[in-house]
Amino acid sequence: MNTVKTVKLFYIVYTVYTFFVILVSDYKIWYAAVGLGMIWFIFLAFYLGYVSVKGDVENSEDDYTGKFQEYPLSNISNWRSITYIIHSILVLASSFMAARFYTGRGPSEIIRGLLQSVNSYAIYQGYAKMANVGAFTLSKIPYVLMLMYCFTMLIWSTAGILLTSERKTIIQYIFVGSSILAVLLFGVARGTNFEMYIVFVTVVYAILNKEKKTKRINIDNTKKILIVGIIGIVVILTFKSVVEARGFVFRNQICVEINYDPDKAFSQMFPTITNIGLSFFRYLGWGIFTIGIITDQVVFGNLTNLVSSLIPAGFTLTHAETLDSIIRRTIYVGTGWVPDYFAFIDDFGWIVFIVIVFIMGAIMGSLDKRSYPKLLRSLVGVLIFLEMLSIPVGNFIVVSTPLLLSALYIFSWYILCKLNLNFSFRIKKRGGW
Repeated sequence: MNTVKTVKLFYIVYTVYTFFVILVSDYKIWYAAVGLGMIWFIFLAFYLGYVSVKGDVENSEDDYTGKFQEYPLSNISNWRSITYIIHSILVLASSFMAARFYTGRGPSEIIRGLLQSVNSYAIYQGYAKMANVGAFTLSKIPYVLMLMYCFTMLIWSTAGILLTSERKTIIQYIFVGSSILAVLLFGVARGTNFEMYIVFVTVVYAILNKEKKTKRINIDNTKKILIVGIIGIVVILTFKSVVEARGFVFRNQICVEINYDPDKAFSQMFPTITNIGLSFFRYLGWGIFTIGIITDQVVFGNLTNLVSSLIPAGFTLTHAETLDSIIRRTIYVGTGWVPDYFAFIDDFGWIVFIVIVFIMGAIMGSLDKRSYPKLLRSLVGVLIFLEMLSIPVGNFIVVSTPLLLSALYIFSWYILCKLNLNFSFRIKKRGGW
């Protein structure tokens, strides 16, 4: 699979999930239709951007050849064993130190809290408020950089090692596992699911886009989708356990505007599946519902709102408030988040937003169809995949400064390649960094 097909697969999952919610609730079909129509239009813009790029040459470069092979971390699959070990230790140490700063808890407390199902989120919230960790200070910068390092190692190890067809060593698997564990541990320390989502997306992308030496495409893709499905079930069950550890009980709650209907046929025939499925509505279905109801009630509410949605900062200019605040007055958001779909509209307007998505597709098309380092294609593919999944359901890159810095670092390599500039640290072929 390429990135476009992978995004399409998950948009199909979003669509199927939306129909599932309709089957067990009073979810208005019109809102669902509008929400799904908007996200599939976004996918169409992404797809058209991808196919608009014509390939001039086949991507004949191997993973680490060409004039850009010496970009920092570009030889990540060729490090010496000692380099993998050092980074494995550093990434775990960075995770624990960052967790100490943000939550006030050390490694033993984090692990003990996980085993004893402690409400880590409440501890994190209480400490963050008391220590004012949300404020920007010079003392905070090292910990932000530590988290950037953790996210960077996660993305680079996944793309640079798991995505390749070369035979992996045990040390390489240990390094990848350490990078994944470091991000997950920080999430465990905070009691949040954001980090688990990022790990899930990167690992899923690696599974679905992993290079194969054989060409049994249909069989391979079927196996990959099955593996992703199993991982998805594990993630959902883990998510339920984490949230229930906070004291929350899932009773088929959906949201204020949508009520569960126990009398519907699907609800009665599959009560366990219904309960599990509705438990992650906020993560998979609420964004699409929000797009549907806000598009209907706000964007097309009057001519002024429609015009405001088309131009950059339109609602700020016409209403003296952001679209985000209007949404929060229109529906109950609570502790959730307004999807990136509206963040783009609020900042850039709908027309520029579509152009941005088109450009993302064109960037992916350029990387796939022209001569760029394969590792760079994989790295950018992970980030674009993450953002395309985020547009309909949440805001996962822009909400995290460390992840955003990691993304900017990766895209800087793409810009250097695009401008035909060679930025080199003179890394040896078999050396470390």
